[in-house]
Amino acid sequence: MPTILKFRWYDFTAAADEGEFSDLTLVSRFLNTEADKCGAFATTEERTWTKRTHRQATHSTKEREGNFEEARTSEKTCPVCQGEHFLRDCQKFLKASVQDRWALVKKSRVCFRCLQGRHRKENCRKPPCKECKRWHHHLLHAGPEERTTAGNEDTQRGASSIMASVNAVNNARAYLKIVPVEVFGSHGSKKILALMDEGSTVSLLDEKVAQEIGVQGTTEELVIETVGGQLIKKKDSQTLDLTVKGIHQGRRKTLKRVRTVDNLKLAPQFLEKKRIEDCPHLKKIADSLHYEGESPQLLIGQDNWELIVTREVRRGRPGQPVASRTGLGWVLHGLDTGGIRPVHFANRCLHASEVEEEMHRTIKEHFAIEALGVQARRPTTDAEGKALAILEKTCRRLEDGRFEAGLLWRKEDEVMPDNYASARTRLFNIEKKLDKDPQLKSEYSKQIQHLIDNQYAEEAPVKDGENKKTWKKEKVHAAKNDPAWKMTTSKKTKTDGKVIRPSNVQDRRYIPLDAELLEQAEALLLKGSQERCFREDIKCVQQEKQPEGSSKLRKLDVVYEDGLLRLKGRIDAIQDVNFFRTEDDIIAE
Repeated sequence: MPTILKFRWYDFTAAADEGEFSDLTLVSRFLNTEADKCGAFATTEERTWTKRTHRQATHSTKEREGNFEEARTSEKTCPVCQGEHFLRDCQKFLKASVQDRWALVKKSRVCFRCLQGRHRKENCRKPPCKECKRWHHHLLHAGPEERTTAGNEDTQRGASSIMASVNAVNNARAYLKIVPVEVFGSHGSKKILALMDEGSTVSLLDEKVAQEIGVQGTTEELVIETVGGQLIKKKDSQTLDLTVKGIHQGRRKTLKRVRTVDNLKLAPQFLEKKRIEDCPHLKKIADSLHYEGESPQLLIGQDNWELIVTREVRRGRPGQPVASRTGLGWVLHGLDTGGIRPVHFANRCLHASEVEEEMHRTIKEHFAIEALGVQARRPTTDAEGKALAILEKTCRRLEDGRFEAGLLWRKEDEVMPDNYASARTRLFNIEKKLDKDPQLKSEYSKQIQHLIDNQYAEEAPVKDGENKKTWKKEKVHAAKNDPAWKMTTSKKTKTDGKVIRPSNVQDRRYIPLDAELLEQAEALLLKGSQERCFREDIKCVQQEKQPEGSSKLRKLDVVYEDGLLRLKGRIDAIQDVNFFRTEDDIIAE
């Protein structure tokens, strides 16, 4: 190191804080400072370029030399307004914001460091930015406020405001006097964090904490003047005396004239126990100083100064936090420059749904591009391809966020087999049977009239339509009673299980049903039959009682689930149970 530079190094280290002599960053800071002083007066190196053309026939050579630096600096044409001046002197460029300047520089394709030539910044001899020491011109330097404003312009439209605490990176961190305490009331006690604010003239308590522990006082209007002269008025604030003690202390103390405030909103403070243990002067009291990162719910001001005044101080090297012993225990405070700074406070952050929708659209387009390629051709009868087509056509999003789609495996043009001949044959056989049995014919007529009156059946047209989704069904006749069976009750009758057919030859629409709908229909049918046949037994099972001795279900282990009687075990016992049905029931084929 030259002698002159050594003396400058001595002056620089003498002005620095104690404890930074061996730090490598101090040397780097010194060298950068000296380089910045010399950079403004450094001469630019001239670079020449040569163009040679060779002719193979005559071996003649033409050389043209010129000053590249002079050619570059002689062009005084502004790329923005096309004036005879450099870009850094353009009034339109100077009036633009930093973000607009960056856009103009990128569009003009000029050097970021000198704003003059079309070379790369790595080959430029201009010094870096004076503000941040980065490789760009000082006119392109953006301050913290400009970066924040530019970042929030795209998210302010349609945004909803919420309160939150966010992280910010910083080398130094200042700790406030926060101590864990326990407050007492008529309903019990609660452990909270208390902030010792020596700049406050009043002590405040969160109203929710006061309600939980059961402390009350007189209602008085509270007027708080904050930073900037802003006034906050609370008409329903209470004035009370609060019993409190430190978590690591045994003696209780009283806070006088504490005012309650709804939603106190004090910023949380995060404290790492490892950072406390790294400080030798705080290692013995690390357990007393550490607490979880929560928002303080109690603020102690100068009206209770005897609990926040410092009685003993433990300090270490410069840049390390200190510990003070107060009336509520040891509390950590001061500036810490050696730890990791994870948090500053942000009172408001914005959440915009438009940015999320744009992000989803961008990701979707990305995967659509990645999925480009040659796909195998599917046949026209491919069931999977048809299902995907139905899904794309019918899928829609509901108001609650869920999705609704049509039946993926449903066939649009369902062709039913032609059963006209078989239906006609069965009809003739039924008519012959009715002609032989007048009683059955009479019951059949009554049943048909009953179905028509209740709109369960209708007369079919004379001519069949040409719809291919029709199925011819035969006539319906009533079940015939078995004379060999004796009626046990006035309503229950055993039959010979004759098959019941639908009414007149008519066209019915073919409607495919899902398995879920069939299960629901079966459950409804069983539920109605069980309520008619086993009403008293169902009541006993619901009340967890054993059915009566005359009950047919006494021998079975049944449970009542989802409105149905179900067998739980002992299936062999069902052989001795007789089956009954009401007269109105129909036995299907």
